[in-house]
Amino acid sequence: MKDLRWMLSCAFLILVCFVVYITRSLVLPIIVSMFFALLLNPIVNYLNRFAVPRSLSSVLTVLTLVIALGLTFSLLVSPMDKWVKQVSKISEDISQKIDEVAKPLTGEAEQKWYQLSKDRGEPMSQKIKSQVSVAFMQVATNFTPVVLFQALTVIVLTFFFLTHGQSLYRNVVATLPTFRHRRIFVTIGKSIQSDVSYYVLIISVINTGLGLSVAGALYLLGVEDALLWGAFAGIFNFVPYLGLFVVGVIITGVGFIQFGDNWQALYPVMAFLFLNGIESQVVTPTVLGQRFQINPLIVILWLFVFGWLLGVVGMILAVPILVSCKIASAHVPSLRNCQKLLS
Repeated sequence: MKDLRWMLSCAFLILVCFVVYITRSLVLPIIVSMFFALLLNPIVNYLNRFAVPRSLSSVLTVLTLVIALGLTFSLLVSPMDKWVKQVSKISEDISQKIDEVAKPLTGEAEQKWYQLSKDRGEPMSQKIKSQVSVAFMQVATNFTPVVLFQALTVIVLTFFFLTHGQSLYRNVVATLPTFRHRRIFVTIGKSIQSDVSYYVLIISVINTGLGLSVAGALYLLGVEDALLWGAFAGIFNFVPYLGLFVVGVIITGVGFIQFGDNWQALYPVMAFLFLNGIESQVVTPTVLGQRFQINPLIVILWLFVFGWLLGVVGMILAVPILVSCKIASAHVPSLRNCQKLLS
């Protein structure tokens, strides 16, 4: 009987993942808005203590968040645009070098292949450049309206979750059959809100400090647009392990682009790795302690699953959701084994 229950649970979990993957464009804004509402709800509750209506406090809180994110984006969009153009120029240089290598190719097959590519139209470098441009245009055309619509959806849903979420929560509690179930549900809700809010707040402060430290170090090393790369370091640090690799590769590329093929090009990534090591090995364990630590293998597998389901945003939200699952399993007797597995 127990084996059958596990098989049914696994089948149900696979079915849920499949449904989320199929409907991810609908599910993602809902999950993000619930996450923002969970973080902003303590602020709304605090304003309520001063007789500020919940709807007004929700509007003020969401508006403050939107303005803060908008100002941050406006500071970063100009350097991002510059580096996108620079990457396009570098791809053109690489394609031109491919042309130079292809011209002196010997052998009948190579000469025929090169002549065929020339006869069909433009040189190879122009084809690569045009393909890159077409790809950028397709991405911009297809994804920009979707991203704007989803961002607007997140703002609206966050407001409604903040305004009416508590009444819905009370209604759900009232539908539970016994007092024991209601007590467990309320305990889980309070624990998730307090612990996850604390976890995300501390991690956000730590990652902001890391981003500013990286930006300052890169600025002292003479790296252009140091604030942009510091922002990348802070944002991708929400994705454990994989974020370190991605930002390390980006900063390494920036170093070689700006300083050329010499040892100075490695100084930026060395500074980033040093600061990240201090953050991950000293600061975060000291501040958070053992309560939020999760098995690294579980974290990596969870990141891959959420990355497959919901993309980059899913990977950023993966660890807070995993922490929520660990907190919930601690209060449900039948899920205690899951808590031991995650620890």
